Amino acid sequence: MKKDLGIFGLLVALCLITASQNHHFFYGINLNNLSNVIGLFGIFSIGSGLVIIAGGIDLSIGSMIALVGVLLPMALREWHWPWPISVAFVIGVSMFFGWCHGLLVTRLKIQPFIVTLCALLIYRGMARYITNDITKGFGDMKGFETLERIADGKLFGLPMPFVILIIITIIMWFVLHRSIYGRY
Repeated sequence: MKKDLGIFGLLVALCLITASQNHHFFYGINLNNLSNVIGLFGIFSIGSGLVIIAGGIDLSIGSMIALVGVLLPMALREWHWPWPISVAFVIGVSMFFGWCHGLLVTRLKIQPFIVTLCALLIYRGMARYITNDITKGFGDMKGFETLERIADGKLFGLPMPFVILIIITIIMWFVLHRSIYGRY
C-alpha cells in the first residue's frame, strides 16, 4: 500500500509541476484528451503487465496493434463486414498469433525474446504490405455509429476508453488479488 500511495503522490506532484508550467493543463479539453489517451495506453499496459508479472516479455505488442489497427478499418470499409464480426475477427487474429507465440515458447522452447522480436518484424511487415504503406482509416464512420460510440463516446462525462480501462482494471484486480490463478 505504501508503494501505491508513493506512486500516486508522485503522479500528483508531476501534475502540479506540469500545471505550474502550463496553465492550460487543467482545462477540460486537455483533461478529456489525457483521459482518452490514458485509457487506450492503460488497456494495452494491463495486458503487457500480466506478461511481465508472469516473468515473460512481449516485444510484438505495438506491431500487433498496428496490424489489427489496419485490419479493422479494412474489414469495415473494404470488406463490408458488420462491426461485431470485424471486431471479433481482429480479436481472433490477435488471439491466434498469441497462441502461436505460446506454442513456440512452451512446446518448442524458443526464447520469448526471440519469438516476439521476430513477430514484431513480421506483424509490422504484414501491416505495411497489406496497406501498401498507405494510412487506413474509418472515414466518416457512417454505418458504424455504435462502434464510434464505444471508441469515442462518453459515459458520465468520461471518455469511453477511460471507462473501459476502469472496468478492465477492476476485473484484473479481482483476478490477480482474489483468485487462485492470480495468487499463483
